[in-house]
Amino acid sequence: MPVSVDQLVAHGFSQATVDAWRRRGTDALLPLQEKALKEHGFLHGTSLLVFAPTSSGKTFVAEMAAARHLEQSHRV
Repeated sequence: MPVSVDQLVAHGFSQATVDAWRRRGTDALLPLQEKALKEHGFLHGTSLLVFAPTSSGKTFVAEMAAARHLEQSHRV
């Protein structure tokens, strides 16, 4: 079962950020995004290089990392 974007609140994202993603049509994470979130710790200061085919979800992984930094008042 795919991870709902609503579950990102449990990973430290604000409800406002999750609501914005939902408004633009993001309902669930793609497999690549779920793997990056659960297995690679990129939201906790670990570097991550994503090499994957077009339309696999790379951009949203980057958006999650950028949003995390912005919510913590860091530069992006």
